[in-house]
Amino acid sequence: MNFNYLETGYNGNPDKYSARTINDILDIAQYTDKLDFNGFWLSEHYDSEYSWIGSPEILIPILLGITKNISVGTGSILLKYHSPLRIAQSFKLLSALFPGRIDLGIAASDVPQEFISYLKGNNYPHNVNFTEVAEELYAIINNEKQFKDQIRLQPINTSPPRMWIMGNSENSIKTAVKIKANLCLSLYHGFKEINDITQIIKNFKNSFYLQNNYEPEVSILYGVLASDDCKFCSKLEKHYSKSLHNLIIGSQEDCVDRIKSLNKVIGNNSVTITVLSGKSELKKETLSIKKEF
Repeated sequence: MNFNYLETGYNGNPDKYSARTINDILDIAQYTDKLDFNGFWLSEHYDSEYSWIGSPEILIPILLGITKNISVGTGSILLKYHSPLRIAQSFKLLSALFPGRIDLGIAASDVPQEFISYLKGNNYPHNVNFTEVAEELYAIINNEKQFKDQIRLQPINTSPPRMWIMGNSENSIKTAVKIKANLCLSLYHGFKEINDITQIIKNFKNSFYLQNNYEPEVSILYGVLASDDCKFCSKLEKHYSKSLHNLIIGSQEDCVDRIKSLNKVIGNNSVTITVLSGKSELKKETLSIKKEF
């Protein structure tokens, strides 16, 4: 079974010293590498004072330098607010420097209105089509698109990063088929019934194979917190109950059993975990459930 970890930069305290949070991320990356995780992904966030990773690609080479085997990349670059050329340039270079260890995950999510002009300028069109910019990104990365004067984006003749789309929407899933991207579906965003996600995976794999003649990887994103503190777990479940679904909260044994049970029902063998806490010790306690798989 493949295991990935999604780091949101959540630290639980908006006044916490940022350098400490960065050091925690570096420490967790080394910890997941020792546990033989397959991927360590950073998400791009602007909408919370508790989650502050606005430029995840800056941390990627640092994380690669302090780990040995794990793939490192993004879980969700918010592509509509970036130049596909710039993203392609960064990740082509990273993939040339660290062949086989770069994941490029993109998402169609929006950012708060107050950030838009700073990200794209005041003349930014508000009707950007995610599929179009994703297709452009794919074409640039794979050297299929030439620019003016026959200029191609360097470096060429290198292995491209593995592409992922993180999203549950029909448009995101169709886009993944078009650009030959693997798919990460969040179990705790939007899905109330397990059967819904099972059918989506089946349809996606069938569509992908018909168009591309090979099977993609599909990973299920779980929101998890493993702790033996029953009162804390109960409080956390209550906190999230109105906004999120299918969270996995409980002892390590409970979390392992729940993930195995869900994966059996869903019929999938790739897991992505995000930990529902900003505390480093709780992240490690939760991530150590990997030992049981």
